[in-house]
Amino acid sequence: TVSVLYWRRVPPMAEEKCIALTSFTASAPDELSFAKGDVITVVAKGKDSGFWEGRIGERRGLFPNCFVSSNMHPNRPPGLTDTALALFTYRPQRDGELGFEKHDLIGVSGPG
Repeated sequence: TVSVLYWRRVPPMAEEKCIALTSFTASAPDELSFAKGDVITVVAKGKDSGFWEGRIGERRGLFPNCFVSSNMHPNRPPGLTDTALALFTYRPQRDGELGFEKHDLIGVSGPG
């Protein structure tokens, strides 16, 4: 169990979502398990604990913030980011194309 010194609630209008970079299995009843590629809605952020509170569907709990990429902002206009989540598997059709599996995290170096 994590001792939380301070929580900052995330305002509903600025609802933040993050992508799981790796899987996490809860070790306590108040923690949130997730799989790589899951999208987690951030409910609150611990100041010094390294844990945030989040939800996936109806499940809710604490999770380590170092296991996620917090670059999803649904209320912000789309823009370039340095990480993309593959929504499907893609097999290259020609030389020079990048192949990837569903839920892979892809580093983006710039526009093509």
